[in-house]
Amino acid sequence: MADALEPTEPCMVCAMLAKAEADYVWTLCQHLTDARIEAAYRESTGLCLPHFQQFLRAVSDPARAQQCIAIQRAIWSRLRADLEEFIAKTDYRRHDEPMGPEGDSWSRAIASLAGGKGVFGVDPRSA
Repeated sequence: MADALEPTEPCMVCAMLAKAEADYVWTLCQHLTDARIEAAYRESTGLCLPHFQQFLRAVSDPARAQQCIAIQRAIWSRLRADLEEFIAKTDYRRHDEPMGPEGDSWSRAIASLAGGKGVFGVDPRSA
């Protein structure tokens, strides 16, 4: 029965999701020089690793690639600082200190590496 359920052609929705992702990445590639887009990207949680890789494969301008790398590096540096603070606060000597924004840094780090649940539609990466 499992063999009978194998797809005979790509799913229309999966194909549309993949195209939409590619379109968003292309849009970022083309408009990263816009100050508003750059500012929004800098203030965001950034791209997950799979979408960052997709961006790097799609960008044709080396200066734009370096700009994106610098922004993403700064975003991941902030995340790393949150992770380090989270780790420090789990030390028994700091048990009385409340968690702040670093409290969910571990889940943000996982989402950043793997892509968050639902980010890829029905792509198996989100399962």
